[in-house]
Amino acid sequence: MSDTALKPTNSAADPKPQSLDDVMMAMDVVDTLRHRSRLVETELNAGDRRAELIDRLKEIYASQGIEVTEEILAEGVKALEESRFTYEPPKPSFKTKLAHLYISRGRWMRIFLLIGVLTSFLWGVFYVGVERPRQQTANQIETRLTRVLPMELAQSHDLIASIAKNPIVVARGDKLYKQGQAQLAARDSKEAEATLLELDRIATTLQQEYTIRVVNRVGENSGVWRVPDNNPTARNFYLIVEGVTPAGQIVNAQIMSEETGVPKTVKKWGIRVDEATMNRIRNDKSDDGIIQSNIVGRKALGELEPSYTVITDGGKIWEW
Repeated sequence: MSDTALKPTNSAADPKPQSLDDVMMAMDVVDTLRHRSRLVETELNAGDRRAELIDRLKEIYASQGIEVTEEILAEGVKALEESRFTYEPPKPSFKTKLAHLYISRGRWMRIFLLIGVLTSFLWGVFYVGVERPRQQTANQIETRLTRVLPMELAQSHDLIASIAKNPIVVARGDKLYKQGQAQLAARDSKEAEATLLELDRIATTLQQEYTIRVVNRVGENSGVWRVPDNNPTARNFYLIVEGVTPAGQIVNAQIMSEETGVPKTVKKWGIRVDEATMNRIRNDKSDDGIIQSNIVGRKALGELEPSYTVITDGGKIWEW
């Protein structure tokens, strides 16, 4: 057999290219040799026995009813020696890592997709339950601080200035309004709300008009006495009163307790009087169960404090 027949198919010296069937047959020869490793070790290692190896291969194929030319067998032996049909994996590199990552994308993309869906769900829950309410609250606070509070402060101040009959009350309203504006400029909404509350209390009280009368109903106290904490030997006397409008309605009055210092809106409260006034009212009620002289004061429109027809220092309570 000439050396020309064993040259690679892409050799410039080979004028006749191999057919696909010849190449496939050569690959089969290589595969047969790989599976018969003992035959290869015995025959192929000895260069002068290559012809015998080819003869043995021809016998193997003949036993299977396959006719293979010596050229194909020689080409297969040469291909085995050159490892022509042997796959050698590429050396590890950045490109091979990218290739492996791409090949395994079906596995890791499912994981990433699951993580993405779970993350989106959790973010949705967080946004609906926490972030959006927080944003809405922040927007509401900002709107109230920059638009609502300034308007409400101005309205309450203007109302006080228009109906207050006492210049001292007007001056107090001016002072509170300027205080509220400074608090808004400092973005102190909490203090500005407290200032507005005080302005509203003054404005509401100025608009009220009612007569103050002693409570005279069955099962209700008309007067009480208390022992002050700082003087256990003394007694403070209070008439229990209510405010009645010209239309006969009971008013809701905001009363500051002299005992606690806390204001509260109530329908009944106590005014502190002297012992003689308390005894007079008690005697008036005792003779027939009715207090004839039950009117003890009047709250006029535009006034902050009522005027009284009984002796009182202005002290009040709203619980007894």
